[in-house]
Amino acid sequence: MKSHLPSHGCHGAGGAHASDGGTGRDPNMSLKPYGNLFLPREFGTNGCGNQSPGGNAGGLFFLTIGNALHLDGILSVRGQDGNPSPSGGGSGGSILFSTVQFTGNGILDVSGGSGIGQKTGGGSGGRLAVYVKSQSRYFGQYLAIGGNAGDAGNDLSQASGGPGTVYIWEFLNQIPHNRLILDNKKRPFSHFVTLNESRGSYEFDEVHLTRKASLHMVHNRKQLNLTIHKILGDGTGLIHVHENQFLIAEVKDARRTITRAQANFKLDTNSSAMMSTVVHMIGKGDIAFNWRGRLINVMHLHLAYGRRAFIGIEAHTGTLKIIDLYLQKEKEHFISQLWSLAASPKWIILHPTECISL
Repeated sequence: MKSHLPSHGCHGAGGAHASDGGTGRDPNMSLKPYGNLFLPREFGTNGCGNQSPGGNAGGLFFLTIGNALHLDGILSVRGQDGNPSPSGGGSGGSILFSTVQFTGNGILDVSGGSGIGQKTGGGSGGRLAVYVKSQSRYFGQYLAIGGNAGDAGNDLSQASGGPGTVYIWEFLNQIPHNRLILDNKKRPFSHFVTLNESRGSYEFDEVHLTRKASLHMVHNRKQLNLTIHKILGDGTGLIHVHENQFLIAEVKDARRTITRAQANFKLDTNSSAMMSTVVHMIGKGDIAFNWRGRLINVMHLHLAYGRRAFIGIEAHTGTLKIIDLYLQKEKEHFISQLWSLAASPKWIILHPTECISL
């Protein structure tokens, strides 16, 4: 096994892995993501030079540990910076291990390398998956950051590398618990992670989105389901639901629940999202809620102070009556006009199963 080689003609682009590599000389050319979120076993991809490969890709580390792992040092398969100049950075590789006990305060790093020189891209972050057969006592860092653009002035553009993925599976209170962690280093939402494994549904106990991290399911027009029991982060992240996809976000088996999910949401036409009966949109993006699909189960939708929402003419709601966890009845309510809303001075409170008037 060896690192993936970049495509011909990708001069200066960063290597891809968990997400796109940063663009190089051709802004329309970027290397596309691959690999498995849950069982990463792929090398990274070399960055692109002019006549030769750029930065070397990150390697591959996987290990099954019979009892305990204590890590106070650095375990790294990060991609290397571009070399020679000008060239793109290599993408991060893969770390996969399982252990009974996991302790320490070290660093696990699958980040991408940076581009070197003008019009060069950073490498994508790689993939990291940790399986702990008890409650993890590791308090160190998980790093899966895309590499910097070669030109520092372009780092908040497609020239930087996209984020990597961190997946952690452990036991909490003797119950299996999993979480997905994404960090986009304040780069644009066009850098995103796609759930592209060949499965029809995904379920996470926690999803952490920080510094404008964006999460999608693969946009193939097939029916796909994503369930997230708790959304955490700094409020700058985005969850984007595409056509024929269904999101269940922070829904509990109770008549009345409240959520203040730390993310922005985008529902495309013909997508659906089921959320708590009371939802406070507190995302810090330019648009906290971009609504063109179907919103289910929400009786009261609150837009926090200073936030903006876009409601398209395709947006509609559905109310559910749930008995013994089985769907018994659904009613559709359509929005007859297009709205662009901003909360001022304190709150705009939308009751989406009723008429909206401003």
